Amino acid sequence: MQLLRLAMISLGCVLFLVSCQSDEKEAENIQDKLNEAAVYEENFQDNQESLEAYRDKEQSIYEDIIQGDIQERDAILEQADEGKTCLKKQNELVIEGQDYMEKAYETSTSIKSNIEQIEDKQEQDQAAELLNVIKERKGEIESYFDLYEDQLHTLYMFYEALESDDVPLDDMSQQIDKVNDTNEDMEDHLKSFNQATETYNEEEAAYYNIVEEDA
Repeated sequence: MQLLRLAMISLGCVLFLVSCQSDEKEAENIQDKLNEAAVYEENFQDNQESLEAYRDKEQSIYEDIIQGDIQERDAILEQADEGKTCLKKQNELVIEGQDYMEKAYETSTSIKSNIEQIEDKQEQDQAAELLNVIKERKGEIESYFDLYEDQLHTLYMFYEALESDDVPLDDMSQQIDKVNDTNEDMEDHLKSFNQATETYNEEEAAYYNIVEEDA
């Protein structure tokens, strides 16, 4: 019986080592996927900097017009045309940004298959929490993009109205109010996205700390 017991203990040690090696491999695969996703997010960051430049330029035009800094009709029409050009460029960049974030999301959420293979419960739970935060970020950035597209449409209609001579002032006022309201909503979702990003970084660090402790 003593020999049988030693054999079972030995087998248990082998199983434990295999399990550790398996979890280590899954951790490496997860890291590879998150690193790949990070490249898309870096591209997204560059995209957002370009987007912000066009947004700032268009917002300057918008503010000058609604504050009455531009009085001459020809100058207003020229600025309205420039505003629409900036909006079109923003729309292109929004589409590009959505593509980067979608690729980052698809890549990062593919860790689900690796999480399911993790044997260590603490590691698996932490990795699952990380996945939840990834999904939360996706929801926030999608809402932000939806509002951004609505904002671009509203602003485009505003400039179109400026170019028309028969648009009631009430309609212009409503469009201005909508622009202001959408700006606030966009800021809220952007803040939530950034908070989710901070949480993501914390959860990712916590996961790797657990992996290192178990190594």
